[in-house]
Parts: sequence; C-alpha cells; structure tokens
Amino acid sequence: MRKKMVNIIVSMTLVIMAIMISQPSSTIFADVTNYTASSGFSTVQGTNQWFYQGYNTSTSSYSNMAWHADAAFPLGGYWRDATQLDCSVTYDQQHDDANCDPNRKWVAPSAGSAHITGNVKKSDLTGGDGVVATIKKNGVTIWGPQSIAYNNGTGYNYDITTNVAASDAIYFVLNKNGNITSDLTRWDPTIALTTVPASNVVTNGSFEAGSGGAATGWSNGTNHARASDKAYDGTYSLKSTATSTSVSSRTVTVAPSTTYKLSAWIYKNNNNGVAYVDMNDIAGEAQVGVSVGAGGGQWVYSEGTWNSGAATSLTIRCVTDSSPTDSIWFDDVELTPVVAGPSWTLNTADTNLTLSETNSGPMITTLKNPTQNFNWTAASTTVPLMSRVDIGATTYTLNWVYASAAVDTTTGTKVTLTYNSTTPALQLKSIWWAKPGVGPVTHTMTIQNNTGSVITVFPQESMDVSVKGSVNPVLWRFNKDAAAPNPTGVHLDTLTAGSNITANTDSKANSAGDNDNIPLVYLDNGGTHGMYVAWEWPHGRINVTASGTSPVTTRIKAGVNTDFKTDIPIGDVFNVPTAYIGTYKGSTDDGANSFKKWQFNYNIPAEMRTNTAEPFVQVNAPNGAPNAAYYPYGAQYEAPLTTYLNSSPTPTSYGIQSITQDYGWWVANHEGDWRADPTNWASGSLAGSGSLMHTKGLKFTLYFLLHDALDNDPNALTSIGPNAHPSWFSNRNINGYGNSVDLGDTAAVSWLQTKLLSVMNTYNVDTFRNDFEPIAYTSAQINRHKYGTDTMYWNARGFYDLLDYMYVNKSGFRYENCNAGGNLKDFATLKRSSVVYQTDIYDALSNRQVFYDSSYAIPSIQLQEPGDINSTWGTGTDKDYAFRSFLLGVPHNSESTAGASGGFTPNTLTFMNKYYNLYNNSIKPLVRDANLYHILPRPDGTNWDGIQYFDPNTTNAIKGAVFLFMPTNAGGNTKNIIFKGLNPATTYTLEFYDRTTQNTTATGAALMSTGLNVTFTGTAKASDIIWIK
Repeated sequence: MRKKMVNIIVSMTLVIMAIMISQPSSTIFADVTNYTASSGFSTVQGTNQWFYQGYNTSTSSYSNMAWHADAAFPLGGYWRDATQLDCSVTYDQQHDDANCDPNRKWVAPSAGSAHITGNVKKSDLTGGDGVVATIKKNGVTIWGPQSIAYNNGTGYNYDITTNVAASDAIYFVLNKNGNITSDLTRWDPTIALTTVPASNVVTNGSFEAGSGGAATGWSNGTNHARASDKAYDGTYSLKSTATSTSVSSRTVTVAPSTTYKLSAWIYKNNNNGVAYVDMNDIAGEAQVGVSVGAGGGQWVYSEGTWNSGAATSLTIRCVTDSSPTDSIWFDDVELTPVVAGPSWTLNTADTNLTLSETNSGPMITTLKNPTQNFNWTAASTTVPLMSRVDIGATTYTLNWVYASAAVDTTTGTKVTLTYNSTTPALQLKSIWWAKPGVGPVTHTMTIQNNTGSVITVFPQESMDVSVKGSVNPVLWRFNKDAAAPNPTGVHLDTLTAGSNITANTDSKANSAGDNDNIPLVYLDNGGTHGMYVAWEWPHGRINVTASGTSPVTTRIKAGVNTDFKTDIPIGDVFNVPTAYIGTYKGSTDDGANSFKKWQFNYNIPAEMRTNTAEPFVQVNAPNGAPNAAYYPYGAQYEAPLTTYLNSSPTPTSYGIQSITQDYGWWVANHEGDWRADPTNWASGSLAGSGSLMHTKGLKFTLYFLLHDALDNDPNALTSIGPNAHPSWFSNRNINGYGNSVDLGDTAAVSWLQTKLLSVMNTYNVDTFRNDFEPIAYTSAQINRHKYGTDTMYWNARGFYDLLDYMYVNKSGFRYENCNAGGNLKDFATLKRSSVVYQTDIYDALSNRQVFYDSSYAIPSIQLQEPGDINSTWGTGTDKDYAFRSFLLGVPHNSESTAGASGGFTPNTLTFMNKYYNLYNNSIKPLVRDANLYHILPRPDGTNWDGIQYFDPNTTNAIKGAVFLFMPTNAGGNTKNIIFKGLNPATTYTLEFYDRTTQNTTATGAALMSTGLNVTFTGTAKASDIIWIK
C-alpha cells in the first residue's frame, strides 16, 4: 500500500492527474441531431424547432410572421411580416424591408452543444447596396455582423460551436445595409445539437444515503465512518480517524472499452499521511489523492482518467495510509464516462490531430502521421485545465464549463475553445492551430480575470498528453551547450515503466558546468516514426514519465515549473506559453527536418525567410588590448575599425556581409551608458562608423548590455543621477559592474523601447546584439512579479515586448541572440532571433559538437558559429579543417584581434576569401532550404564526424553537400558514409572539393544502402566537402 503511493503525482494542493492506461479504447460519444433550415422548413411555426419572425426596428421587438401561400415556392408558400410584406423568410432565403429584419430562429429542445455551420450569400446580384448578416444566441451576437456586397454570390462561411440550455434560441438575422433594393439573400444554416448523457456510476459517492456511520453501499474500513461534521457539499462525507492503513470500498458497474474520469474531494486536517481514491490496485488504474506534505486544512480536488478495457465492474476504494495523525474526509467520489461532444480535425502535411470537447476539457482522440497512420492517442488524452486560483487568502477550485468554439480557416485551421468559470469569474480560451505545410499543431491558452479582484494563478500545463507507441520509445533531448559543449549533448533514453525524466530550461547566463535543455523532446518509435513536443518559453520544463506494461504509456507535460504562481490584475489576461505537438514518419532527423521547416515558415523573423542574402557572414570589428579595469573582455577602438573599412580589397570582396562592434565601446565601465568612450572613439559617436559600414555595403551589429550604467548621464539606463530609477534594476550582477535591468517593470520596458530605437537609428545600427542575461534570472524587486518563481516569466514578457516593438518600429531590425553564448535557445526567443550565438567557446571541435546537438531542434539558418579565426590555427589543411567547421551554420569570426593596424594577417585573409564567398554562393542556399542529416556520430575529437545537407526541391546544380572531418586517424583513414534523404531512383554525381580523384556517380539507392567509402591521408585534421549534384 505504501509502495504504490510513489506513483501518485503531487503538485502541492493542485489537481492530481492519474495516468491513463493504454488499452484500445473509446469514449462515449454523445447523440447528435442535425437541424437544417431548408429540410426543416414548415407551414407551422416551431416545427423541427424552427420559427420565423420579423424584428421591428422601430419598436425593437420580434413578432412571429404569418404564412403566405404562393404556389411558386416549395411547400406552396413562405413566411412574411404582416405589414412590411418584403420582410420574408423562405425555405432557404431571406429578404428585409424598410423597418423589418427577417429572422429565422431555432430553439434548443434540450441542453447540449450546438455546432452551427453554413454559408450566407446574395441571391439577387442585380443591384442595391448589399446586406448585413448576424447570428445571435439569446440576443447576444456570436457571429458577425457581416456585411455582404450587393454582387457577392460567394458569400461567407461560418463555423461556430456554443453550449445551449433547453429553450435557448439561435437567431439568424438579416438587415439592410442602407436600402432594401435587390436584398434577397440565400441563407440555409445547419445546427448539429450534441447532447451529453454523462452520469456518475459511483452510487452514493456523496455519502448522503445511510444510517449513522454506515454509508449505503459502502464497506467501511477500520476507523472510517460516515460523518456530518464536515462535507464539501451536502451534509455528509466519509471520515477517517485511522492512524494506519484503512480502506473503505464499493463495487461499481462500468461499460467496457470506455474512458472514465475518476474524481474526488479530500480534506486533511494537516499535511501528515496519505489519502487517495483508487481502483483496488488493478493494472493501469486511475489513482487520485493527496500525498504526504500536502493538502492540510483545505478541500482538495483530484481527478484522473482511466479506460475500462474489457472490465465490466471494479472496486472503488477510499484509502488512508502512511500514518495520518489527524482526521481526513472524502466527499463527492465520482466515476463518469468521458463524453465526446463536437470534434474538429486539425491537419498539417505530416500531423493529423483530432480534437474533441468533453466534460473534462479538450481531448485529443487522434494524433498520427497521415502516411504512417499510427494513432499515438488511441486511448484518447484529455488536456487538464487550470484547477486553482487564489483571491487573497481564499483558494478556489475552478468550475470550468465549456461555452463555445470558433473555427478560423484563414491560415490553416485554428480552433478556439472557450470555457467559463463562475466561482470565481474567469474565462479560459484553449487555442489549437494547424498551419499549412509540414510541422506541428500549436496550443495556446489565455485566462481572463473577470473577478473584479487581483487573482493569483498557479501552474497551467501548456501541453499535457499521454501517448503510446508500438514499442517502448526512445526519448531524445538536447543540451543547450551554452557556455561550452556538454560531454553528451544528445541524450537518448529508452523509456520503461517508472521512467521519470525532465528537460529543464531557464534564462540564466550559465557557466560551462550548467547544462539545461532546449525545450523539445522527441519520442522515437523503433526508428520508423515518432512524435514530439516542444515548448515556447525560456523558463520551465518538459517532464516525461512512463508507466504500464510494454509498450509503456508515456505522459508528457510541458509548462512552467510546479512552484510557479503569479498575480493577474483585474481585467487582465494570463498568457499561458505556447506548446507544439507533432508527428513524423522516418528517423528523428526526418522529424527534426519537418519541425525546422515549420519554424522557417512561421516561427522566425520574416526578414530571415524573405531575404536570400540571410544569414549574413559576420566578423568582429578589429579591437585593441583589453583594459582589465574597465573592459575585461576587450576594448573597442574607432581607428582600427575605420582603417579596416577603408582597406583594399574591401571586406565585402571576401564575402563579409556584417561587422559587429563587440563588448567595450561605451564609456569606461558604464555598461548602460550607450555613448562611445571619448578616449577610444575620437569622433565621439558610432554614427560615423555605422554610416561608413553602409557605404561599404555592410550591415552594422552593435553589442548592448541591459545593465545599470551607474553614472550621471541624463540619458543613461541608470540607478543614480538625474535619470535615476533604482527600482528598474534587479539584484542580479554578472560581471561585477551594473546589475541587470528588471523587465518586469513596465516603465523600464517603455523607456528602453524609445531609447534603443533612438540609439540604433542615430548610430545607423542594423542588428541589436545582447549578452549577459537580458531576461533577469532573479530579482528582489516587486513589480509584475512578486513571488520569485514568476521573475523570469515577467522578465521574458518585458524582453519580448521590447523586441516586438523594435520589429514594428525599425525597418530591417535584426536581433542577434547571445546570453553568455546560447543560453536562450528557447522557441519564444528564437522566433524573434535572426541568429543565436550557439556557444561561448570558439574552437572548431566545440562548434561542431554544439551544431550537431542544436541542429536537431533549431534551423541551421539561425545557428551562428563563433570562431576564433587567427594564426594559432596554423596554415594549410589545418586551417581548411578549421574554417570548414564554421560553414555548417552561420559563420562568425567572433575574435578578430587585428589590432590597431586594422588588418588581418595575410593567411587569414586568404582563407576568408576562399571560404566566405564559397559559403555565400554554394553553401548558404543549403543552410536556408535543405534537409540536414546527422550521418556520423557526434564529434569527439578523435573519430570521423560529419553532416549532410540535401534539398530535394532545389533547381540549383548543387543539390546537397557532405561535410567530413577526420580529427585523427585513430579509426582508420577510410570511412564508409551512408547517405540519407536521397531519391533512390536518381543517379547523383559526387564531387570532392579537395580530393577530386574520388569523384564518382551512384544512385540514391546505393548511396543510402551500400554507401560510399571515403579516404583521407595523414594522421590528423583532415577534411573535405562532397558536393551532391
């Protein structure tokens, strides 16, 4: 008994969701009755639930129309107003009059969900000024008003779902636009009414029936008894005074192959002991309750889902365990079938998701790749809704009730489900979106505070699904490798019962020893297909657990950390971060290529997608010697930069497209004072340098820190002096100078929006580069955040508000994402990033390792590889080996120590000229558009490594490229390379960049099965590029 309680998932006093078993299953599907206007048309008002009325615009009242016999019409007539005779309703058309709006009204015969679909369009296209169509529920508009032009014979579709009570009315109202000329309009709506027959199969789960301490139908355990001293509702509950294990139980009847929801309310006087409701330890049972250390002094609601499989009965138990020291009460124990109401299909090219509304929230009934045709959610999985908010010291368990659904097909399919809570008054929107092309379905939630008070919200998972493959899946997750590569980088874990793995992420400027994860996990099903979940925020986790017999059921939860809470002001909205869920056929590389193509299409800055010159080859401006007192990472000087920009040949002749002015250009150690240091910058401003770069055909990237300047300049970001705002700064200090700004403060965000735009425009800057934690990891301030666990949430919101403002207000704005390397490899920041500085270490091997890891998650077009390209790399093939290592993603010479002369060494210039132009002409198109395959193991500095690009859709001569590296010949001088992603029937020409004697032709089938033997001579640092044509 004690051992089984380790399986209870506890989140303080929050809802406790039990795992779903994975037997083949179904939910109970509700009865659906269709009501179509034309087929239900009648000569009698109210027949088939349809009524025909005129709305008098003078008196603002509805009245029933009269039947008008006319043999020219179906059924021999139509309905019209008694006095305004043009105001009429036929079996499928309506016409207005001067002061009368025709209305076709449907009245719900019973409670349920009404799915309203159809089209409204003009019938008479000969003249007039058009009409206006509106759909209302009980007088409240739920669609429209929609203006329809006089000659619009195509019209407008509508697709609305709304809950109705018995006798609720849906109105289809037509009114004139200006005059009534030629206003005949075709309007034949259909309403599909879904009724919900859910019922609790646990008789007397409220313990109201009984005599004294005996509850009817229940077998009481020792020191368990029916009692009236405390109840969640009604008068009675089941009370335990046991100090050791005790069980009360009853048998219930269930339908086979049906999904049920088990729920209960439990009250513990203190946090000691365990209390739960289960199913007598049967395999795959639902188990819900309150564990040790939680729940004391309040009623706690718990729920979970279970599929009955072949079972027709089971035993429900109320259990107290683990040595309680005070009383415990159970109430309202329920087991109800999960009833599927209306459903919607959301399809991308490689992910099909069927979404249904149930009495438990959104339910995924189908999740599959259309080609593989394997349903990961055969048992169905319900996404739980937020269970708790506090108002002051009062805790509320939310009573969400489904209200309506709206479908938008403007770009793909977007379904918005709306739920309302009455105590307290909240509105939740669950928004699911499948966009055209390959990629995932996204899920976003918003929670509107309508209570009239400040509320404290608690964790809401962005995604919470249970899935099951055909074998025990392999979980893939990836380190950020921010400050330096993780020793493993790509983590593969075969999931078995009891597996519990968490991929954590945060915004901290981590040291090399901190290795949190990119917020993405893949589940690989035997190498033939898989699914994935990703999460769009810089602070939180993806938790993966497995249970049951092989193949295990895997539960994936993506969201904020379990200790999260934050306040939402009156009338404001809490935005739950977006999650992605997708499927794929093939290998994890195939899944990654699909996900990255979706990011390229929808989730990166538009300029990266539309400007084929992107991504830019970039080098750092020449810098001078570091000044340990003021510029520990190197000082920047105007003179060498000017010399370099005016050099001949020009930087652009070498393929360079952008130059970065890096750390150390500001006044001494005043990092938030964005004026050039007058000692090192003779002109006193960076404006001239920016202008000169543009004249030379270069983009200008400038490094900024959002830190306290600690000076008296009235225009500085500072906590002292005439512009002092000490409340704008956190207590987070990274490099010994100013503290990080706290972007939870809206005034600080507003000031930065205006200031950064002004500075970038004045200095002619194209790209904003940040560093050292623009999203503060911690802060002692209280602003939008106040609990510590919500600091990064609101700092992230503030930072994105800053970036979004810049994209809107500065044409061509670019953002280079750096946070002590690649610590912000989350999809919320990446969707705003032109490039991400993938790591903070600059050698060839480290960059290949980081690229290998990150390219499973992030498009190559964003992965900037910072290389320390200088004479210490040697010459000849050593430098070829090094330069090629930085051509896999976005090359960036990040440590150009050219010195005061403003020139690079001749050897470095030779290799820049060789490779940067090669990159722009031949490699960049692949980085932008091609699929990427990890054809050899992760680089280790000893054995061969390499990656392959291939674009099946390009018309260019070069279809792909293989980059191969032999750090040493410890594994031999010859390597067999198995290609991926080619067309088996096509014959390809393979051309080596260096070793042309190994050029050959082969079919895609041969290259992907037998492969190609490649030979390098020498003992170390050999490399080559093989073009696929």
